[in-house]
Amino acid sequence: MRRKTALLAGLCAVALVARAVPPPTAVRVRIPPEMDMENLRIGAGIYGQGLQAGDQPGKKGVCEYEIFCTTSDVVKLFAYLPGYRIDYVDDLRAGDSWNPFFVPLDSIPLEGKLVDSQGRPVADETLVFTYFMDEAASFFGYSDGGVPRLPMASARTRADGFFSTSIPDIAGDPFFANSAFSHSSVESRRLDIALASAPSRFDSPWVLEPSHLPLQNGYAVPVEIRRIGKATLNGNISPEFLRKHGISGVVRNGPWPEEETGFRIDLRANTDSGSYGCILRSNLAFSVILPPGRCDLQLNEMKRGYLLHQSVPVRSGLILEENEVLDLRIE
Repeated sequence: MRRKTALLAGLCAVALVARAVPPPTAVRVRIPPEMDMENLRIGAGIYGQGLQAGDQPGKKGVCEYEIFCTTSDVVKLFAYLPGYRIDYVDDLRAGDSWNPFFVPLDSIPLEGKLVDSQGRPVADETLVFTYFMDEAASFFGYSDGGVPRLPMASARTRADGFFSTSIPDIAGDPFFANSAFSHSSVESRRLDIALASAPSRFDSPWVLEPSHLPLQNGYAVPVEIRRIGKATLNGNISPEFLRKHGISGVVRNGPWPEEETGFRIDLRANTDSGSYGCILRSNLAFSVILPPGRCDLQLNEMKRGYLLHQSVPVRSGLILEENEVLDLRIE
């Protein structure tokens, strides 16, 4: 009887231990150790309570990555390395592992020259060529949101400003040829250009012209890229200007203001190359770095939910020169 009781107690203990084991919380991705982990991109779509989509960059020397999810989620992944076909997989669950397989692609030579606004060569500058992967939206099944930025190549300029590199020929990648993911021809895609010292176009002190190239299967002649200094626009808006235009909103960079008016204000600089948010502070001072050329300043007053209430022109037809610093007083 004692032995039976002891046996039952032992079985209960085993059951309790088994019950205490936590459920798996991730899908594991294992990359061959000889691959270039720094330029790896793992795209993930997690299907559970809706869709969570994003991409994870690789880390030097790290071969295994975790995509965190719950046991009720379904996970869809792709893996990208420059110079190789994209590999992808669907219907993974927490606790599963995936070993992507990388098939080499042909490469396309790309040569050119980096010069300043006066046509003089720019030496010892690294150019970075990337592709914004719009196909990710169709692959994961969303219509609004960011897309992965895939590194394609980089090149260092010589003393004469010239550079040479090669980009992968994605026309030979079945992923990009799949009509379920791609809605445009390879020739209509763009190869974006940036400087390694300032990879964000909006934060960079430089403008590159051109800022992108068609992503095609060959470049007959070397490309010339001009590096142009941006201008700085500083200023201050007077309270009288707000009153004159019936603007009662406040400046707030955090949560929506609790003031009775329920409005907030935002200053935008509209240029030929896009719209830039000026850093408008609570004292109505602002500062923004812009590409040279024409600029129109516009003050927007918005309701809750970021709905436009009214828009007021502040300055129109400002012409900014390269490396200029311009100060404005808006009365």
